[in-house]
Amino acid sequence: MVARTSESCTGFLAWAGWQMRVPKDWRPLRLEGDWTRGSVITGDAEKPIMQVKWWRPKSRRFNASRWMRRRMKSVKGKLAGRSDVPAPQGFANVAWSTNYRPRSGGAGSLWYGYAPGPGLVIEVLTAGSASKRDQHTVAANVLPRLQVSPADRPTRWAVFGASFETPPGFVMTHRRIHLGDVAIWLRSPGRQRLMVRQVYPAELALARRPLAKWLRFQVFKEHRVFRPDAEPEPWSVTLDGRSVEGVRRIGRKALPFPLGFLGPRRSRAAVLHDTELDRLLIAEHDSTGADDDRPLTAALTAMNWATPAPGGRR
Repeated sequence: MVARTSESCTGFLAWAGWQMRVPKDWRPLRLEGDWTRGSVITGDAEKPIMQVKWWRPKSRRFNASRWMRRRMKSVKGKLAGRSDVPAPQGFANVAWSTNYRPRSGGAGSLWYGYAPGPGLVIEVLTAGSASKRDQHTVAANVLPRLQVSPADRPTRWAVFGASFETPPGFVMTHRRIHLGDVAIWLRSPGRQRLMVRQVYPAELALARRPLAKWLRFQVFKEHRVFRPDAEPEPWSVTLDGRSVEGVRRIGRKALPFPLGFLGPRRSRAAVLHDTELDRLLIAEHDSTGADDDRPLTAALTAMNWATPAPGGRR
């Protein structure tokens, strides 16, 4: 049996600190949870194939080896020998049950891994209803190439063809995922807020509202009210050696009167029209410090890391 190994036939699926390569015809069918715990079911146009669950144990005394040993004892199925278990880089503990029989029927597989760096437990369940080829793809290609984002490194996100990269220390608090409109809102311990968003196709989006008005539309509800310093102004960012034009706005966010003095933030946001990828790239950064364009620029330039630009420049 030949697995699908060609780079040109695979795409990325990345979320909440983990990243994997999957066949391009696989896509998320259901995504639930948050930064601490959640799951995503992935499949093709016909059926679910794989479920990925993640969680971050709260206890500092979490013993991954003991937990995994107990978990696998409760699993009905054949346990793979230590040398046969897919062991991606960064995972200190792994376990794999082949011939696992989920409630959906059929014989699938169940894999567990613990990455101590980010403190992340990953469960990958291959559906019993998946074809032998798809089961082999998970075992031979997906699991061995699973990656996690170290705590001191940026986090990558990729879903429905949109991809982002966010700074270390920022964790997701809200998200809105639709085909054609993907947005993630994150916060850092230093009371910074970052929102990254892509809307596509851009031609259709711009028919709904002009470019500058996309900055007025708030995806996530906030208690603070934005007050601009001035009207939005033309702005550009260099992506892949080309200048991508857009609009930027700068201002202040504060709670309504009489609480405006509590935790005000400086806010900078921009929307770019990437004509080559036919996407609107949107980012917003709020902080309690001095105005700085660098976080906003970095969020925009890091977008679409998983999407080759025309001409293969990425």
